[in-house]
Amino acid sequence: MDNGLGAFIQGLGEFGGWLGIELYDLLHPSQNGVANNVNENFRNAANFVPRRDPLTLDLDGDGIETVSANNGVLFDHDGDGVKSGSGWVAADDGLLVMDRNGNGTIDGGGELFGADTILADGRKAGSGFEALRDLDENGDGIFSKTDAHFNDVRIWRDLNQDGISQAGELFRLSELGIASITLKPTTTADLDLGNGNVVDNRGAYTRLDGTTGLAGDLQLAVNNFFRDFSGSLDPVTVTDEAAHLPNLKGSGAVRDLEEAASLSQDLLADVQALTPGTSREAMRAALDTMLADWAGTSTMKSSEDILETSSSTKRTVYYHGAVPASVTAQGAAAVEAWEKQQHAQLASIVAILEKFNGSSLISYQNDQVSTGGNTYSWKNVTRADGSVEQVMNVVLQPEQISALLSAYANLKESVYAGLVTQTRLHDYVDSLAMRVVDGKLQFDISGLAAMLESKARSNLGEGLQDALDLYKYAGSFLAEAGWDGPALLNDWIESASTTSAGLEAIAFAGIKTVSGSFTGTSADDLVWGESVNDIIHGGGGNDLIGGGAGSDTLYGDTGNDRLFGGSGDDSLFGGDGSDILFGGAGNDTLSGGTGTDRLEGGAGDDVLSVSGDAQNSVLAGGTGNDTLSGSYNSDTYLFNQGDGRDTVVETSYNSGAVDKVVFGEGILASTVQVFREGLDVVLSIGDGADSVRLKNWLTSGGAENGSVSIEQFVFADGTIWTPATLKTKGLTTLGTSGDDKLTGWNGNDILFGGAGNDTLSGGTGTDRLEGGAGDDVLSVSGDAQNSVLAGGTGNDTLSGSYNSDTYLFNKGDGHDTVVETSYNSGAVDKVVFGEGILASTVQVFREGLDVVLSIGDGADSVRLKNWLTSGGAENGSVSIEQFVFADGTIWTPATLKTKGLTTLGTSGDDKLTGWNGNDILFGGAGNDTLSGGTGTDRLEGGAGDDVLSVSGDAQNSVLAGGTGNDTLSGSYNSDTYLFNKGDGHDTVVETSYNSGAVDKVVFGEGILASTVQVFREGLDVVLSIGDGADSVRLKNWLTSGGAENGSVSIEQFVFADGTIWTPATLKTKGLTTLGTSGDDKLTGWNGNDILFGGAGNDTLSGGTGTDRLEGGAGDDVLSVSGDAQNSVLAGGTGNDTLSGSYNSDTYLFNKGDGRDTVLETSTYSGAKDRIVFDKDLAVDDTFFSRSGDDLSIAIRGSDDQLTVSGWFASSSSQVEYLQFKDKTVASSEVAALIAAMATTSSSSAPLVSSNSQEAKLLVASSIV
Repeated sequence: MDNGLGAFIQGLGEFGGWLGIELYDLLHPSQNGVANNVNENFRNAANFVPRRDPLTLDLDGDGIETVSANNGVLFDHDGDGVKSGSGWVAADDGLLVMDRNGNGTIDGGGELFGADTILADGRKAGSGFEALRDLDENGDGIFSKTDAHFNDVRIWRDLNQDGISQAGELFRLSELGIASITLKPTTTADLDLGNGNVVDNRGAYTRLDGTTGLAGDLQLAVNNFFRDFSGSLDPVTVTDEAAHLPNLKGSGAVRDLEEAASLSQDLLADVQALTPGTSREAMRAALDTMLADWAGTSTMKSSEDILETSSSTKRTVYYHGAVPASVTAQGAAAVEAWEKQQHAQLASIVAILEKFNGSSLISYQNDQVSTGGNTYSWKNVTRADGSVEQVMNVVLQPEQISALLSAYANLKESVYAGLVTQTRLHDYVDSLAMRVVDGKLQFDISGLAAMLESKARSNLGEGLQDALDLYKYAGSFLAEAGWDGPALLNDWIESASTTSAGLEAIAFAGIKTVSGSFTGTSADDLVWGESVNDIIHGGGGNDLIGGGAGSDTLYGDTGNDRLFGGSGDDSLFGGDGSDILFGGAGNDTLSGGTGTDRLEGGAGDDVLSVSGDAQNSVLAGGTGNDTLSGSYNSDTYLFNQGDGRDTVVETSYNSGAVDKVVFGEGILASTVQVFREGLDVVLSIGDGADSVRLKNWLTSGGAENGSVSIEQFVFADGTIWTPATLKTKGLTTLGTSGDDKLTGWNGNDILFGGAGNDTLSGGTGTDRLEGGAGDDVLSVSGDAQNSVLAGGTGNDTLSGSYNSDTYLFNKGDGHDTVVETSYNSGAVDKVVFGEGILASTVQVFREGLDVVLSIGDGADSVRLKNWLTSGGAENGSVSIEQFVFADGTIWTPATLKTKGLTTLGTSGDDKLTGWNGNDILFGGAGNDTLSGGTGTDRLEGGAGDDVLSVSGDAQNSVLAGGTGNDTLSGSYNSDTYLFNKGDGHDTVVETSYNSGAVDKVVFGEGILASTVQVFREGLDVVLSIGDGADSVRLKNWLTSGGAENGSVSIEQFVFADGTIWTPATLKTKGLTTLGTSGDDKLTGWNGNDILFGGAGNDTLSGGTGTDRLEGGAGDDVLSVSGDAQNSVLAGGTGNDTLSGSYNSDTYLFNKGDGRDTVLETSTYSGAKDRIVFDKDLAVDDTFFSRSGDDLSIAIRGSDDQLTVSGWFASSSSQVEYLQFKDKTVASSEVAALIAAMATTSSSSAPLVSSNSQEAKLLVASSIV
């Protein structure tokens, strides 16, 4: 590169060196050298396949599997250092090998077991079994561990199929469970293995477990066309002159051009003669000599050389076809002349092709030649001079000759293609410049275009030739650089066809212009249609056909053709071969056929397709909305900015196919959105003006349709997407404004429902589902991972996977239901709230087994479906692990337990049940039953007669019965019972088994301690408030023995003014027990009692404490416990019996009380008992007398009398003080008082009526 591009690259320094190499490879796409079709045609002519025979074991029991010699495995079978293409054993079977030179690798056929193995006697083995038999030292016919080299033999499993042994591919026989190999084959019949390979001798090997497997002597096909000289035992040093030549790769037994030119001055001169000034005709004419000189550098002998030097007798070989009858009729001389002429045409071609293929055309054995199904021998011919000559006429079949001629034409064409851009077109290529635009390197083709225009102005014919060759041999690269070769050619030809000079130039360039219908020849035709609707057939050969103006139909037929539609709606059919089709402007139909095709639609809505058997085709729709249909094999689809909306229809039945969509400059992966439409996937680019639709990418079941898969999506910046990328990115499916049903696939999905009541079903993968407006149903597969579900506005249902899911909820989204099912213990499911939703605005309600998060005023809510089990426990399989708020606050299930679930009752009789977390139960109106679970609960009955209870394990619960007569049952721990004015008559059932529990009854405003009376009813204590319209009953506060029941105790009674009562307060205040109008038995407790017997003959038994017993009407029996303190006993009316304690007691006796008896037992010396008489009674209103051991105190003028039993029997039965209105009489003065009063005539007479002054003085002196 002397100027332009070359100068630019040189200016880039080290980077320029690298760039130059890269650009050189791009500009010389054919420099790899000899095309494969040279080999294909030659093999068709040869009709036989050379083979090699290594011994192989079927390791997996499904038969020995092989690959083709054309699959890229190169191996040095014959040990000359040159590797050749070889049929090979698949990775699941193994070659028997031995590293004979000890270098750790298997270098060549001599280290396999086959025809290249050198035996101990120096011969080569006849087969793989014979080669292994050489190691059977004990001669038992079995190769086993009893043979010395058993542990030296390996099985080579070529796992990566590169023909190079690695340590991890070589296995001892024992490692693969092989005990022995039988050395005598059981059959020698050939078995075709496919891929050109055969197995002939077959035997068996025995495994360590006693089972057997197949051992086979393979006949692997060898294709010497593919070779590698790098390890050759005869290396070549490239000379300085040769190093400056284009380095085309050779093939077969012919070295690469630089090495070959280093061996031959003639070849060097041939190539050096090709300069930019060389015309097309001169260059093509020079190729025959150059190929002969290049082939002449090979050390391989041609079949002709081998045959003619196979004897000391002069031998001559003639290649020719069947002699025509017309020639035979002319006599022997004519036949001989015709055969020599045919030989002269074919012999040099055969020799060159044999060397470039590394293989002989014929099979030569036992002095006979076989080819084309026939066998030929030497014939003695006596010449005119009397000499004897042996002649062999090798008659080639017509198809053989045709294949040879095609192979040679292909060889010339591939060499010309490799040289033309580096020689005669060099100046055009070097005229390319590079510019930096927006920080990127871009080609500038203006110099090339100017050179072509200049050439066309000076000589249009030569300009057309150069443009044709540039297009043909560098067109793909130049198209990428911005050169539109087909358009240029079409314009030039259409313009030139209007003048005679132009038509001459077209003819000079070898282009034939036609109008209407035309069929080409078997040669390489250059045909261009005129402005009508042409129908052109290329026929055989590699044709270049242009339709020109009009709607044309172009057929390439066989060969590697190039078709240009031009303007109009054209139909192009490539046919067989590797074709290039350009539609040009208009809505064109391009059909590539078989081969490796390149289809470019150009402007318009085009339809492009290749045959299912096509290989490695390229399809580019161009601008417009195009449809591109690929083959069963690898295809490449090109798409550039501004190309419109293309549809790719891919069908890959070949598991090894790699299909690609290649995006041009300016299309970044970051600008591509992936949508789903039905079963199609649409790659939308930028603002959506461009897109690529992947037709039927999905199956009806939502799985990836493997038969239509694109394996790679390649971006200009080097980014590569795969189907896995689409799975990761997710397919976006957009709903309509109606009620849509959108279904995901087995990759990631992004589903947007839009307006309407939509059903969105995500598949497996990581999905994002957004319902949009309307009442939507969203769900993902149970196997989905880390999906996001957002219902949008409306009342939506969101069902998650077995794994982690995220549910999004925003202000105004309405009432959504989350159905979560987590079977994965590591799953973290989240409800994520949007801006404006604060945790402080969320209330947590329970409805049935659901939990409802109500937001703000309740217009928005999230329902957690089946959050609870029927037993009230948290349902772990539907748990949401986190509730995330926009301000960073995070709730967990534990938060819900702490906050409590609020359950609202109706106006009817509700049954509300709590769970194992905290509850807030509101019964509302009606007679409700509220059952709190474990946790810290708040139960509010509301109006009606309600029953409230919490679990025994609940903690710090609050129970408020509300209005009505309610029953409130607490836990074993601390509970608070709320009671307000007007709440009616509530019953508290408390059971405290926790010694540290503090239970409370908390009274509301307006309830003062001073307004509360404490009553006992049976074992209950009733706190009666005010006028008794409100009360709190403490159920079973007492035991049957009258003690305080500690397990039902309320530790505090809290009043609104801060007053606090305790059970001790109740003991102090005393329990008031009211009798009935009947005969009651009232019993006190171990605290203070107030017992009112009322009417009837009652029995009042005070307990311990300070009691007040009032019998009321009737004959009552009152008593207190001996341990009672400072009790008060008032019998009331009727004849009552009053029994005091061992301590101080007070007995009350009033006018009209009847005849009472006091039974006093004071055992404590400090006890001071007292009888208090009516406040209006003075001492002189009574009459004291003794009756036996009893003291009688009668009230004068009535039948009332108080008797103190046993007064005179024991001082412990005496009452220390008798309290009257005017005086208090001590027990010690009673005797004197009795004596003084004894002088009166009657107890009915007032004491003051006595005329005895002595008595008055006595009474006065006896009163304390």
